[in-house]
Amino acid sequence: MPLPSGVRAATWADVGTNIGKTVSLLREIINDAAGGNDIARLLRKCLILAHTLDSLELAAWAKAELNGYPDDVALPNYRILHCRSKGQMVGPFNSWQGEFEIPLWVIPEDRREAFSSARAPQPIAHYQDLLENRPGSGPIAQPWPTWVARKYAPQAFIAGTQCLKAWNEISASEVVAMLDQVKSRILEFALAISKEFPELINDDELLNGSNAKGPQVSQTFNTTIMGSVGNVAAGSTNVSQVSALAVEGGHWESLRTALTEQGLPAEDIDELRGALEKDKEAGETGVGSRVQGWLGKLTAKAMSGTGAVAVNAIGGAIAPLIGKYLGIA
Repeated sequence: MPLPSGVRAATWADVGTNIGKTVSLLREIINDAAGGNDIARLLRKCLILAHTLDSLELAAWAKAELNGYPDDVALPNYRILHCRSKGQMVGPFNSWQGEFEIPLWVIPEDRREAFSSARAPQPIAHYQDLLENRPGSGPIAQPWPTWVARKYAPQAFIAGTQCLKAWNEISASEVVAMLDQVKSRILEFALAISKEFPELINDDELLNGSNAKGPQVSQTFNTTIMGSVGNVAAGSTNVSQVSALAVEGGHWESLRTALTEQGLPAEDIDELRGALEKDKEAGETGVGSRVQGWLGKLTAKAMSGTGAVAVNAIGGAIAPLIGKYLGIA
């Protein structure tokens, strides 16, 4: 069938030209981190990169940034925002006094941290939207519990003063700095990876040899995204291989022993056993959804510094041991 007038058939030269114009995923991430504003989109690209590099640490971090951090997990330091406390005060006979800054000495010492800093656990898109759509250009308010405001705030003022309401004021610049931290850490990670593996910057053949890249990717993640070297030895290939030799497929005790040798606490190991059993009961094969959730929680704890094992040990040692038990490694 002839083509319409003015339309010519595509040639192999055209195809080659189009391929030549393709930008690699790693280069896209570098470009977006350096100049883009859509951080959620940037993090989704990091998820793709994590999958192709088999980086459990990068995937867990990107998911936590996209979906929000669980309440029982300590947050990365850049998600703890500085704030000051203010309140509306009335005097005797409900006479209006005005808005005042509330000194923290009125709060019991063991509770002051919650009123001098603010947790920011919500998905990253929440804070982008908060900056773009909040009314006015003033600070962001985070209310105090009513009973705390009424019990403690009046202690800094004259007798008979009452507090109508109190809140933490978070400067918009604090939120801007938090978002910028995420972009900067992604940029540092991507630049470091491109330096370690220059072939990736111009080519999306990321799956080739990704297992061999694993230990270096884990170390790079720790030093750029998390800002610390961590226990590199715990995630090394040699340690993982030695422990994996002792793990038999489907034999729980061998896995438990190997995980204990990696420094994993008994309560975490027991939680993993429950996740494995529930995945099996649900008919899930391979690494099931509950085990994935357990790995994500373990990684989040490690990223915040509250875990018993380093982040790179999870992808470099613990995950392979579980894979050996499940017969997929």
